[in-house]
Amino acid sequence: MTSESGAPRVDVVVVAYNSAEALRASLPAAQQIPGLAQLVVVDNGPDASSEVASQLGAEVLRRPGNPGFGTSQNAGVACGHAPFVLLLNPDAKAVAAAVTAGLDWLSTHDDVAAVQGVITNRVTGQPERSQGRELGPAHLLGRACGLRVLLRTKAEIGRAHV
Repeated sequence: MTSESGAPRVDVVVVAYNSAEALRASLPAAQQIPGLAQLVVVDNGPDASSEVASQLGAEVLRRPGNPGFGTSQNAGVACGHAPFVLLLNPDAKAVAAAVTAGLDWLSTHDDVAAVQGVITNRVTGQPERSQGRELGPAHLLGRACGLRVLLRTKAEIGRAHV
């Protein structure tokens, strides 16, 4: 698939581990991205992810030894040649218009190296953090001073005093 200008703009790389069912939803959504050059699934697991991805038209790299997420992302990126790459989790459904907006931004802002969209909870429809808990001043101070006790949650502290 190409963009309106006719040129492929983005490769999509998905690292999968026991993700066959999730790929059934995520890959068709990724294929709707205008300017899609290549859709690569790096399969690190023992389930049918490779077969599902292949049936849905993705290029598949089988890595059953599970060398790790980052290594597998790099292997998938190395397969492509488009000027941009979308690193997509297997359970994520890309929104084509949002990806296009990100690609347009990157194309017109040479000082920007990466963009990220809003991650939305499928059940609640509410935005989610993309990873980890939000760090406050106490967490940052605790990390800087090596004071792990400051990093404990209220629930953990309550359990310690029971």
